[in-house]
Amino acid sequence: MTKKRIDWIDVARCIAILSVVIGHTMAGLNRSYLYNLIYLYDLPVFFFLSGYLYHQKGYKKLLMNDIKFLLMPYLAVNAIKLVILAMLQHHIGTGIFTINLHSFQSLMIATLYGDGMNYRSFPAVNAIWFLMAMFVANQLFNLVMRINIGERTLAFQGFISLILTGLGFGIAHFVSLPLSINSALIAQFLLYMGYIFQTKNLLLEISKWQYVFLGVAALLVASFGTFYMDAATAPSELMAIAGSLAASLCVVKISMMITNYLNTHGWKKFERLMLFIGAQSLTVLCFHLLDLDCLRFYTDIIQGLSGKVPRGIPVLVGMVYRIIWAVGMTWGVRFIPVLRSFFMPRSFPMFKKQLKVS
Repeated sequence: MTKKRIDWIDVARCIAILSVVIGHTMAGLNRSYLYNLIYLYDLPVFFFLSGYLYHQKGYKKLLMNDIKFLLMPYLAVNAIKLVILAMLQHHIGTGIFTINLHSFQSLMIATLYGDGMNYRSFPAVNAIWFLMAMFVANQLFNLVMRINIGERTLAFQGFISLILTGLGFGIAHFVSLPLSINSALIAQFLLYMGYIFQTKNLLLEISKWQYVFLGVAALLVASFGTFYMDAATAPSELMAIAGSLAASLCVVKISMMITNYLNTHGWKKFERLMLFIGAQSLTVLCFHLLDLDCLRFYTDIIQGLSGKVPRGIPVLVGMVYRIIWAVGMTWGVRFIPVLRSFFMPRSFPMFKKQLKVS
C-alpha cells in the first residue's frame, strides 16, 4: 500500500532543492549574506524532515530501503560520469561535456570515499555527498532511536544525538572521515528535533511571534558566516546548528502557508509542479550534480553574456538554466526504462515483486 504524501513536506523539499541549485550558482559570491542564509537551511531542512517522518525500523529493512533510495542514485550518477569520462577520452562530445575528475582512478576514489570536499589525496564527490551523508545519518539515527532505557528514553536519545553532533564538528577539525560521516554525525541533532516536533506535535504550538523570533535568529546567524554542512565547519558551530534548526522551522512554516494558499486559490498547475519537484528532490539533486560536473552550458552562458549585459544578469540567466535543466531532466527520466528505476525506484521499481525484509 502506497503511503499518502504530505503536501507541505514536498513543498518544503521543493524550496530546499531549488535553494541548493541557487546556492551552487552563487558559488562565486562566497560569503555574501544571501549565500550564507541559503546554506543555513537548504540541506539541513532535509534532515529535519527526515526526522519528522521517522518511524522505527529494523536494521536490515532500513538498510535495504536506503540502499535503494539513496545509494542506487548515488552510484547511477557516478556511473554516468564514468561514461562521460570515457567519451571525452575518445574525443566524443567535447563541445558539450566536461568532467571535474579526469581519470578512472580519481572518479572511483571519489565515489568510494564519498566526501563532499577534497581531502588530502581524496577528490570530492561534490554535491551528491548529501546522498551518502543521509544514508549514514539514517542508520546512525535508527540505532540511537532503538535505545530503550524506560521513562527517560527520549531524553537520553536526545542527549546521544547532541553528543554525536558535537563529535562530528570536533572530528572535522582534524580529519574528514569517509562516507561523509562527519556530516552524518552533525545531522543527528536535526533528525532528532524533527522527530520531537512530530511526536510532540510542536509545529502547531509555535505562535506567529515565535516564528518571527526564529526568523530573526536565523538571519542573525547567517551574518556570522557560512555553515558548510559538507565540511562540518562553521564560524560558530553551536550557533550554526541552532540557526539551521530555526531556519528549517521557518521553511516549514512558509511551506505550510504556500500549500494553504495554493489550495485556497486553485493554483493547481503550480502546486503540481512544486509537489513533483519536492517528491523527486533527490533526483533533481542528481541531475544538478551532472550539470555542475559534466556540462559546459552554464560556462557558455556566463562567457557569452559577460560584458554584454549588466553585471549579475549572466548569473541570473545561468541560474534559470540550471533549474530548468535539473527539473526538466527529472521529468524526462521517467520515460527512460532502466535508468528511471535507479532514480525513481518508488515509482518505477527495478523488480515488480519485492522481497519482504523483516
